[in-house]
Amino acid sequence: PKKKEAKPAPKKATGPRFNPLADSDDETETTGAADKTMSQAGLSTATAADAFTKKQWAVMQALKVDYKKQTDKKAQKEDKERKKAEKKNREKELKRAKELAEEEEAAAEAAAQEKALLLEQMAKDRKDDAKMEQERLAAARRLGPSVPNSTQKIPGQVLYSSDLQIGESHGGGAGANV
Repeated sequence: PKKKEAKPAPKKATGPRFNPLADSDDETETTGAADKTMSQAGLSTATAADAFTKKQWAVMQALKVDYKKQTDKKAQKEDKERKKAEKKNREKELKRAKELAEEEEAAAEAAAQEKALLLEQMAKDRKDDAKMEQERLAAARRLGPSVPNSTQKIPGQVLYSSDLQIGESHGGGAGANV
């Protein structure tokens, strides 16, 4: 059997706390970890907190804690929640749009109904006006042309021949309307 070579003592921390250029193989060998999947490259031991962090990483590595699996699982969960929230918002927007369309349709229907009632009332008013005109003309034919319109005379009011409308209904002759 070959003798194991003596490993050099760990280096003193003299540089920056994080060294991105550190050799990951050297770091793993100094921690004595058999599994090199969890590299501690860049972890410094310049302070007590840094040393504690480094030990924590070694413990987590020994316990086989899979950070990638955990972060992937968390990312999947967050993605699922985000999609669920987006779907909920989309459904809310569709519901709002549907309610708005129904309100507009109801308003248009009410306006159309109101317009129809207005047109119906106008037609009824025209019909009533025509009927009243027919009745007035029929009464004038019954009473004859020489009878003046029945207007109320206020006491003290002077009526002139033009006020009485005498001879105006036949539209001719020598009179005031010539």
